Amino acid sequence: SLPKAVNMACRLAKLHDYSSDRLARDCKIWARDHWQASSYFRRLSQMLFGAATPKRRYKVFEHFFRMDKGRIERFFAMRFTRRDKIRLLMGKPPVPVGLAISALLGRGYPLSRLVPGAGHPDEAEAEHDRDE
Repeated sequence: SLPKAVNMACRLAKLHDYSSDRLARDCKIWARDHWQASSYFRRLSQMLFGAATPKRRYKVFEHFFRMDKGRIERFFAMRFTRRDKIRLLMGKPPVPVGLAISALLGRGYPLSRLVPGAGHPDEAEAEHDRDE
């Protein structure tokens, strides 16, 4: 994202040593920290989008954008609080819970596969999508 690129550029601008070893080390540290900090968001995406067929993924967005503006802003800034994380998972989920768990375990609908029903754990829903 653009904010992350700016963050990285600012971090590099503060360095006094621009040797390739120092730049490589600093970039590797930043990438590792970012990967760790974003694990919740990757798992959430895997769970929600991997549990929905492509034609039904809009429901995930509908559910998400019903949240208050501050929570949405904190989500995109990756500054979600524990309360935000709990609140996001409360209420009626936009996808079936069993499919969400399957997606977390790696048996969900691949995000890169655009053919409904191609390997989705819930073939009945995929068949329904093809008929619409």
